[in-house]
Amino acid sequence: MRIIAGTAKGRRLKTLHGADKRPTTDRVKESIFAVLGEHILEADVMDLFAGTGNLGIEALSRGARAALFLDSDAQAVRTIKENLRLTQLEDRAEMWRCDAVAALQRLRTERRSFDLVFADPPYGRGYGERTLRCLDRSTILREEGVFVLEHSTNEEVAVSCAHMKMVSEKRFGQTAVHFFQRTSQSKE
Repeated sequence: MRIIAGTAKGRRLKTLHGADKRPTTDRVKESIFAVLGEHILEADVMDLFAGTGNLGIEALSRGARAALFLDSDAQAVRTIKENLRLTQLEDRAEMWRCDAVAALQRLRTERRSFDLVFADPPYGRGYGERTLRCLDRSTILREEGVFVLEHSTNEEVAVSCAHMKMVSEKRFGQTAVHFFQRTSQSKE
């Protein structure tokens, strides 16, 4: 696993070990960032279920303004911090160790918002669908902001939301990536 483009291009990232760990492959990551294009520049990014921080660090390397990394696993938090240090991007990063649901509620309460949200939750537990619904009902994702959801092709993701529309879908073997864009802000 490596950084593909930008200021940290070519740097290898530390990975997580364990049967339930499956970092985003370079092939999938390349496709995600090809779809996002210039949307990365000066973006405020959230990497939810961050794991190694692979997606958020790639965004920072490509010119995102700042990134918030969220994961509940202590090993993941240590790995993200080490990867930020290795890529020399820690000055534009914030790290929270917490449950995704609690983090989204805290962000909503604090009225924080982002231009781009990545989510690569554990497969088969419904976290992707719940994250999509939360982003649809809140202003965490800014107007015209993009939500990138990576999930198993065996999981269905409902795409009927009041303020989010699916703009692209990619499939890679057992992995699917959906891109949603916020179409208008809701009132909380």
